[in-house]
Amino acid sequence: MKVKAATNRALGLLCSLWAALAAGMQPGPAPMPGVAPGAGMEGLPPLWLPGPEAAQADLAAQALATNNVQEKQFVVHWLYHYTGIGASIAEDPVGEAGITGRCSNMPITDAPNAPSMYVTYSWGETISTSYYQAPRDESSCTTRTNDVTFYKLTWVKSPTAQSVQAWFGSSDYFKLWINGNLVGSRTTGGPKPYTEEEYKYPVTLAAGWNLIVVRQTFPQLGPSNDPNPDNLYKYFSLRFVKDSSGTPVTNLVATFDPDPACGEPARDKAYSRRF
Repeated sequence: MKVKAATNRALGLLCSLWAALAAGMQPGPAPMPGVAPGAGMEGLPPLWLPGPEAAQADLAAQALATNNVQEKQFVVHWLYHYTGIGASIAEDPVGEAGITGRCSNMPITDAPNAPSMYVTYSWGETISTSYYQAPRDESSCTTRTNDVTFYKLTWVKSPTAQSVQAWFGSSDYFKLWINGNLVGSRTTGGPKPYTEEEYKYPVTLAAGWNLIVVRQTFPQLGPSNDPNPDNLYKYFSLRFVKDSSGTPVTNLVATFDPDPACGEPARDKAYSRRF
């Protein structure tokens, strides 16, 4: 058994090395949508160390993205799983009715092989997924690049019950739930590039904490040498507005683990923020 486990680990390392060599180098971060390649570090080749001009451009782009988040009140705190699940949009790989907003570091549901969810935070308005997050089969050194599914979830606190609009954008297929209710989806029509605030849904936020769940399914994610950037990087964004002109709702707070039973109150306090 020990020999078999060591062999499997060695094969996994060889697969990872081969994947890195095939890609030319380790992957870099996903470029921000709407930013042309070469504009700051996001468009530079991976592992390339920028000069002062490029570094300043990247800082300027990050500052602009952060300012946009603050002005428009995008939701940027999410729990996520790094590696995708092989499942088409017609499949339910985790038992979605059982998503109740568990504490971070726990599986999203009790379904077999349900992924554990970990904290992430975006400096810009979009939450990105990249081709190197596609699931790999280490035994065969292959990566699944078709029908790859990801889940994200977060909590948003409202001081009172209020009727608002959820302005949402997503690559490809998606489902958006609020407090267990499916408020919007796209499940047919094939791949589609991300467009900010393409979908607008009237929703009611309850007084107190509201559970937000996003599912994205990509008909194609990768491979690394795909010439189409829309197959390499995927995005979504969400914010809540008061009216059709996009006036942001400004009395909301987001966090990862509002339930005191989750523990780590210091981290919860540090990561909770008013939009």
